[in-house]
Amino acid sequence: RKVHDFVPYIFTYDEIARILAVVDGFRFNKCSPKRHIVYPLLFRVLCFCGLRISEALNLTVGDVHFEDGFFLLRNTKTSLDRLIPLDDNLRARFVAYREQMGFFRKDEYFFPSPNGSRYSLATMDTTFRDILFRAGIPYRGKGKGPRLHDLRHTFASFLVKQGVPLYHVSTLLGHSDIRITQRYSHLAPENLHHVLKYLPTLT
Repeated sequence: RKVHDFVPYIFTYDEIARILAVVDGFRFNKCSPKRHIVYPLLFRVLCFCGLRISEALNLTVGDVHFEDGFFLLRNTKTSLDRLIPLDDNLRARFVAYREQMGFFRKDEYFFPSPNGSRYSLATMDTTFRDILFRAGIPYRGKGKGPRLHDLRHTFASFLVKQGVPLYHVSTLLGHSDIRITQRYSHLAPENLHHVLKYLPTLT
């Protein structure tokens, strides 16, 4: 079996709140006139829907079903389409975002770059490091993170910590094998204390 010794960075609730506070604080910039609208929702989707950054950037207006409260991911890493549900708060944000953006066509990118195209991964990585700096979260260097993908790890870990079955977490993440999801759960020892009550008492 392949050994996966990479240890992802799991953000705390406080760090997630600080990241969102930074993007919520973005102001109008003539070089990127809609960034202050795009980034707050984009990062909430990354934090609370468990998407890969490429999946979020590939999302189009036609993929979002505003009234029904979900969006469809197409051509994902596993080549499987999947539905992502939205809670009431996120759904309301999606509707307000649509009004602010003033989309004209269903094939437009939902999170467009300044010229209407897809943001590059390099741009997102660079921007994320700046967000981390503003949020007071140290960047430990290339290959050590925190990385954008660690938001996905954090999403999975939070769900598992709350007792959500791995099967459901695997479905949301779009994994073809639940063993992949097990690598994403990263349960810390302190999160396993609740199972001790099932062990026999040895005195």
